[in-house]
Amino acid sequence: VLCLRLGLLFHRLHQKAPSASCGTGQNSRTLTAYFEMVVGIDVSESQVEQARAVLGFPNLSYRSGMHELPFPDGTVDLLMAVSVAHWFDTECFIKEATRVLKPRGCLALLEVSLYHNCVFI
Repeated sequence: VLCLRLGLLFHRLHQKAPSASCGTGQNSRTLTAYFEMVVGIDVSESQVEQARAVLGFPNLSYRSGMHELPFPDGTVDLLMAVSVAHWFDTECFIKEATRVLKPRGCLALLEVSLYHNCVFI
């Protein structure tokens, strides 16, 4: 639901939304209705292969790797990561996020909690 809300928030203003550590692409696919281009990125090639197997999303692509985001400086509107921030090398990830995000871009780190549906950081 929060992914849907993020999509609605950015729908008319932005075009590019990478989904870091996308896994099988569930959250990446949710964003496709609201962004011109969504890119799911995961360190696991097998997860990326599973995500690519789901067809029907022409504005969604997937890439493997995580340490260097495959985007030029200042070109990303929304960088989203769901339930994975605790795995990141925080300093490295924040540095990369800062590099690729547009000046008014958004970094959305979401964590599922036992006590709340989702925590937006």
